[in-house]
Amino acid sequence: MDQDDRDDEVARRSLRRLIYWFDTIEDEWATRALTRAVARAGRLLLAHQGFGPEHPVAATIAAAEAYLAHPSEEAYTAYFAAATGSYPYGAGEGCYRVDGAEDCGPGSGCRTGAGTLDLIAAVVGARAVRDAVRAAIRRR
Repeated sequence: MDQDDRDDEVARRSLRRLIYWFDTIEDEWATRALTRAVARAGRLLLAHQGFGPEHPVAATIAAAEAYLAHPSEEAYTAYFAAATGSYPYGAGEGCYRVDGAEDCGPGSGCRTGAGTLDLIAAVVGARAVRDAVRAAIRRR
């Protein structure tokens, strides 16, 4: 295993701790932070995969940004619907359990959809997603 592989494994473990945290906290701030994290990670995915503005991931990011700009139940419902449409990339309806979790209980990534971050990391790299998530958490 070379240094890059070791660094990515460290980043993946760190990201999994963040996913666990998101999946066990229930408050408005955590919901907004997770939404920011999904939008930031989604932008990485868009760029990495070359998805255009009509792709469901782009729609999820737009809906997340609309919710964050003007938080309301309606805006969150629209974000959730867009995220469901871009499954498994977005925290919507579906199973987002991270590999190794025994079930979809709290901490698995499934309850809040935070496990989408692990799925995005599998495509674009754990370090990039972990750093995007950390930036989303720091922004209050």
